[in-house]
Amino acid sequence: MPESPYVKINFDAAFQNHSKRSCTRIVIRNSNGVVLGSRMIMNDHIPSAFAVEALACFHAVQMGLTIGFPEVEIEGTRV
Repeated sequence: MPESPYVKINFDAAFQNHSKRSCTRIVIRNSNGVVLGSRMIMNDHIPSAFAVEALACFHAVQMGLTIGFPEVEIEGTRV
């Protein structure tokens, strides 16, 4: 049985505490580094940097499920 293609989803988020706004960036790449999809999401009324990171991870998982790959690796960075 052939091995399923490797897919990695990276996400990152920026947070402005004074305005309670954040921006999430998501990139999906295959095992050759080819970009399969990307997305940028603006968020308002975010209470904390922790909430920003949790929301960014949620959006990354949601995007992976929507695209429908059976297995992915998800990796984020800290705010």
